[in-house]
Formats: sequence, C-alpha cells, structure tokens
Amino acid sequence: MTAYLAPVSYYSQLARHVTPHCEARFLSRCRILSPEGPLTLSIPLQHTHHGADIQDIRISEHARWRHRHWNALRSAYGRSPYFQFYEDDLAPLFEKRWDFLADLNETLQNLVCSLLGISPDCQGHTEVEAIACKPYTQVFSTVFLPDLSIVDLLCNMGPESVLYL
Repeated sequence: MTAYLAPVSYYSQLARHVTPHCEARFLSRCRILSPEGPLTLSIPLQHTHHGADIQDIRISEHARWRHRHWNALRSAYGRSPYFQFYEDDLAPLFEKRWDFLADLNETLQNLVCSLLGISPDCQGHTEVEAIACKPYTQVFSTVFLPDLSIVDLLCNMGPESVLYL
C-alpha cells in the first residue's frame, strides 16, 4: 500500500526491503515542518464507501489542493539546503490532475525511491512496526521532529538522505 509523501519511517522500511507499515491516515495526508510548526497536508477525496480499496478512491479537485500543497512545500522547504535540487522533479506532480489516489501515491513513491537511490522489493516480506529515524538537522526547528514526510528528509539532507534510512 502506498502513502502520500509518506513518513521517513515508511521509506526506512522500503530501503530494508520490508513491506512498510502504513496507517490509513497517511494514504491521503502527510506532515511537513512549516515555519509555524508541523503542518498536515490532506488531499480532498471524493466520497467513497467505508473500506473502499485504494485503487477505487478518487481525488477531488476541491479547494485547489495541488496549488495549496505545492505552495506549502515551497514555503516550508524553499530555504532548505536541497529544495532546489529536487524542485524540478516534484513540481510537475503538482501540476498534473490526478483522478485516483493510488496513481498519485505510486508515482510519488517511485520518484522518491529513485531520488533516494533505493529499489525496494518487498514481496514475501511481512510488515513491521515503524523504524525510528535518526535525528537530522531540520529547517525551522531546534528540536528534532521525527517521522515527518520524506520530503523533509530529502530537502534537509539531499543525497545523504539514504544514509539516514
């Protein structure tokens, strides 16, 4: 199961070829570190029945979410050491209209794995609980906030991100 800009612990598990533990709340939400503190970005979804398969969950274009999410990411990480390094890879994903949540999440996961230089192969492995992330320097924080979106790690640590997984 994929998640929207999943937490660092999710990618730590992928890097170890373990099927990641993914809480349902991360399917369409991620947490980033804004100048005001942690911020949750939520993708608006069209109404579906409870327990719907992620492949059937449609994204709503309500409230210009793509524009709002991209502006939030730029505001939160624009001054981080590596935002400009990844900006051209991420920006097109917020310009495209997505019909299904699974398609967006899978595309994001493939991009992030490529940027990290990992090739997860999780078939046949079981889920494990979240893996603790080693502290790293974060923009806007003097105290380490663990398990934010993988975007936080990438923008702050760049190519060294894989060493923290």
